[in-house]
Amino acid sequence: MKKLGLVGGTGPESTLVYYKEINRQIHMKTGGTAFPEISIESVNLYRALGYVADEKYEELSSYLSDAINNLVNGGAELVALTAGTMHVVYDELKDRVHVPLVSIPDAVSEAAASHKFNKVGLLGTIFTMQNDFFKKAFTEKGIDVVMPSDEDMMLVNCHVSTDRVMESKLMTIREVFKNSLKSCF
Repeated sequence: MKKLGLVGGTGPESTLVYYKEINRQIHMKTGGTAFPEISIESVNLYRALGYVADEKYEELSSYLSDAINNLVNGGAELVALTAGTMHVVYDELKDRVHVPLVSIPDAVSEAAASHKFNKVGLLGTIFTMQNDFFKKAFTEKGIDVVMPSDEDMMLVNCHVSTDRVMESKLMTIREVFKNSLKSCF
């Protein structure tokens, strides 16, 4: 089994979700006989979002590339970003690294297509919801991507791009997301 590297910290709670779910899935798929080797390189969420807000994509790419290289130097043979917004520089990162780099938009759009979904809702940072870099993988597969209302976008963004994304608030966040998704369809 390959060692996985996660670029985390771009949402501490989402990093935990990825870590827990990957462990659960591998443990289940191996009949309870294995857990994966995983390394996490945690980056500063606010620094990364600052690069995005200032449209400093070269700096963001360098910052995340350094994190990926740290993981590779630690033995990671496959790397994933744990936040959708960071995929704005996915193509640049893919060209800079020498191990496979997982694309969340590609993986999720492939799963949606395999389930024959023709429409999906997208929740994330305002940047992710308002730009096309994440939606492209879906639209290329003929899947419509719908977003919540502007008001709900602001509410969702507030929860995913601030320190409000902590375990004690997860139930409230789930309700916000559920209500926002209802407004999409």
